[in-house]
Amino acid sequence: MTVREAKRHIENITKKYFTGAVVGFSGQSANVKSKSPYVCITPGSPTRDQFPVQRMVNDRMVSYYQTKLPLQIDLYTNGAEGSPGPDGFVTMEDTAVDDMTDFVDYLESPYVIHWCDRINATIVVNGPVQQLTGLVTDTDYQFRAMVELVFCYVHKAVGYTGIQGESSIVYPGEPDAPGEPGTPDTPGAAENTGDGSEPGYITPDDAEDGVEIKPVYEPTSSGGRSKALVEETEIGYFTEVEIKYQKEESDQ
Repeated sequence: MTVREAKRHIENITKKYFTGAVVGFSGQSANVKSKSPYVCITPGSPTRDQFPVQRMVNDRMVSYYQTKLPLQIDLYTNGAEGSPGPDGFVTMEDTAVDDMTDFVDYLESPYVIHWCDRINATIVVNGPVQQLTGLVTDTDYQFRAMVELVFCYVHKAVGYTGIQGESSIVYPGEPDAPGEPGTPDTPGAAENTGDGSEPGYITPDDAEDGVEIKPVYEPTSSGGRSKALVEETEIGYFTEVEIKYQKEESDQ
């Protein structure tokens, strides 16, 4: 899983709960101000283990990095209508903390735990829900609450150079040329496709029989991942190595 995919997963699971709110990431130009509650997701910097678990898959090295992506979830809302006062005016009650606490209950429910199991990930609530109404500077909303999460997942570095995409790992029943994660061009077996949201989804196991490494060259948007580098170092790397055994003679 990449950071981009991890962000997509957390956005999906958040939108499944906040169906009556606008959900988006901080810094997005498409942030639409409206009377609807607004949920802002702010990802932090991912951290990962210094020494990965390594495994040979189809004669290619795959490194598995346990990765943690911190996230801040902010809820902006106008609350709920309270009881009319003596003057007949209805004041708005601050429900931000209650509403965010209910969201945390959802994140810690068996539904989300099973959803995380299907994509080999974990969501950790990192601290209590915080009341931040006093920090609201947006005139569109009156109340605010925040909670911090950590999204834990496994990132795979494939091949001798570590730059073959995870889509290079092809599992039995999957199409040879899958599309974007969660939207394969030609769906394979139901348990091996999708983004983890579908019932019956199971995270494929790299150790199962029939798993193959078929190099997929996907340059990064920043100009990284050289096809020439992979071709020069990967092709025949394991098949052309000649191992010689030599018996050491004792000095005695």
